[in-house]
Amino acid sequence: MSCASARAIRRAAVFLAFASGGSWLLLDLFLLAGGELSLVRPAGIALGLGYMLVPGLSAVILLRYAWKEPLLPGLGLRLGLNVWFLIAWLAPAALQFAALGAALALPGVRLSPDMSGFVGRFRGVIPVETLAELERQVREAPLHPVWLVLIQGLAFGGTVNAAAALGEELGWRGLLQRELAPFGFWGSSALVGACWGLWHAPLVLLGLNYPEHPLAGVPMMIAWCVLLSPLLAYARLKSGSVLAAALMHGTLNGTAGISFMLLDGGSDLTVGLTGLAGLAVLAVADAGLFLIGRPRLPSGPGTTREARPWTDPDSGAGELLEVVDDEGRVTGLAPRERCHGDPALAHRVVHVLVRNRAGALFLQRRSRTRRIQPGKWDSSVGGHVLPGEPLEAAALRELAEELGLEAAPGELERLHEYVWRSDIETERVTTFAIVREGPFRLHPDEIEEGRFWTEAELRAAAGTGALTPNLEEELARVGLLPRN
Repeated sequence: MSCASARAIRRAAVFLAFASGGSWLLLDLFLLAGGELSLVRPAGIALGLGYMLVPGLSAVILLRYAWKEPLLPGLGLRLGLNVWFLIAWLAPAALQFAALGAALALPGVRLSPDMSGFVGRFRGVIPVETLAELERQVREAPLHPVWLVLIQGLAFGGTVNAAAALGEELGWRGLLQRELAPFGFWGSSALVGACWGLWHAPLVLLGLNYPEHPLAGVPMMIAWCVLLSPLLAYARLKSGSVLAAALMHGTLNGTAGISFMLLDGGSDLTVGLTGLAGLAVLAVADAGLFLIGRPRLPSGPGTTREARPWTDPDSGAGELLEVVDDEGRVTGLAPRERCHGDPALAHRVVHVLVRNRAGALFLQRRSRTRRIQPGKWDSSVGGHVLPGEPLEAAALRELAEELGLEAAPGELERLHEYVWRSDIETERVTTFAIVREGPFRLHPDEIEEGRFWTEAELRAAAGTGALTPNLEEELARVGLLPRN
């Protein structure tokens, strides 16, 4: 296991202890106080909102007080709307209708436009007078109830529900998926989904989501969360903000009735978006995401760019980078493509200089397909710092990604920090050093070749155009080239 993966697991475990432990403790206290888990009663609604708030609150506490990292990038929060917010708002309704259609393929399930099957589910569960009132409301509704649920679900899903769902999403798609970045988009999505599903387990055992089958409902809920998680993560990736995931989550909750209210037959394990029909729909959506959305990135040595769940090579938004001021303080986030075209958007970068015991310096030759400085020799290792990522952790990750070298925290020597400005970008560079002889596994998509250079070779190459200007600046700072 790489250093980055081990660190990710440790930090994820701490978050899960806070998030799950806090939510479960809240539920225990509620039950001990005589509370009844019913989402139609004020006390039950208050518990549900508190339960949903705990993951986000845990993320804020850890980032602010334990890890002392910037809140906004650490939580994945960024203001500013784009078309992906609209998609995140409307997609849940499409999933609900798709689950409704998929359920009709199940044995014993038929369409019930008059909602007699739906109303019949409540016989013996609610008082006769309440049941009669429900039937009257269905008959006298100005629109068919399914359209009313759609309108209300979109309205409340994009407002009240989204605000409540943000408490969850700040923790799950905000902090946790970022921490599990070394496992890639699909790996981190599956891990987040499994943890998210287990977090629901006590509620499911008490009759939420699967009241007819609470025990069997626990693995069903975990499977459902695992299948839904990539879709929420993709909304967060494409929009550039966890707010889109909260919008999608809230609207999904608001439109839930659509997937089963027109059905007669089946059970809570088979129909609805959380039933087998819904799981099939989510699996198809994930397959489409895999084939068309292409959130999985090119693989390579170490963890590679696949370790960055918020990178999408086909997106105009691109990889999100932290924008910093003259003092190195984070002021916001911006897409990588914008940072590489606007010198006003200074962003953080780490370099690692790798020497051998003889003092020669390892350089990498940038691939000729690279947009910036193609085919030129560059620092041993260089890369962007992910939002909220400590500088040493970024250097260790890049060392593994680009050269296939593993190193432990504390092995890197921190040399210096400086600001590098060019016509297209401004980088705040932190440089580390390490002694290694190899062997090296060069990143196939980024590096054409690599070798050790003596000081004499470096001096001979300087000014010929063979070295990147940033490398020449770096070499001058460490005394391998004279200052101009």
